[in-house]
Amino acid sequence: MDYSLFKKKVLENLIANCNKDAKLNGIYNGKKTPHILNIECGDRLSIIKKFNLTRAAREGEFFIADKLHRFAHHLNSSQIMCYNFFRPFINNQKKPKKELIEIIRSFCPLLQFNNDAICEFEYVEQNGDGTNFDFYIRSGEINVYCEIKYTERKFSKSSSCTNPQKRYNDVYKTLIKNTQDLWTSKVSEKTVMHQYYQLFRNASKAKKGKSYVLFICPKDREDLKHNYDEFSRELLINENDMIQYVYWEQLIDMAVKRGVDLSEFINKYFGYK
Repeated sequence: MDYSLFKKKVLENLIANCNKDAKLNGIYNGKKTPHILNIECGDRLSIIKKFNLTRAAREGEFFIADKLHRFAHHLNSSQIMCYNFFRPFINNQKKPKKELIEIIRSFCPLLQFNNDAICEFEYVEQNGDGTNFDFYIRSGEINVYCEIKYTERKFSKSSSCTNPQKRYNDVYKTLIKNTQDLWTSKVSEKTVMHQYYQLFRNASKAKKGKSYVLFICPKDREDLKHNYDEFSRELLINENDMIQYVYWEQLIDMAVKRGVDLSEFINKYFGYK
């Protein structure tokens, strides 16, 4: 589906499905905008919890209260979408429920449930390059890093740092050397820093037999899939199965087949279909 049409249909549906008590027309770039919650009429955190979270995601501790993105009060926030899907599968000790492990294992067959299993939202690995992942699971020795997209325009092509060449030499050259089993000979400063920056940064966390990276996007976002396929063909070694592009619809179908009630989530985010 064309991106502009996709976003138009999504925003119309989000507005139609929003709680009737919510006050919309929040301010963006100085203008009232219909798909944005009006946070000037109350406490931002309370408004987000009440009107942007699903009922199932509101139960228990709000794990991202101190990690909310600048646009978390927008109905199309991918951060909140991620939280609305995964939070009901996690207990208050951040441990995944059996159903979540089963769903993720469909893409990550090495993942097993262990007593030390833990989940995190907005995960940044210590001693890493600062890459943030929307959702993360660790169970035993296996890691799963998830990057979420919904109505974002694209995967970022270029680094925003002031000196890309220095960052490439100081950080990513060593990273590439340590993960050389992932990359083709086309990996370079140009392809990393100016063509596939976000995809590269995320994918570089993959490690054979230990760490998976999942890019989770709507099936209708053919533009994102095309971008990922270009990246995969140019930079990834074909045999790598630790990096996967997953449709939101696949996760939803697997959850529903296990008896999980996702009707509110589906209506909110995919009722445009």
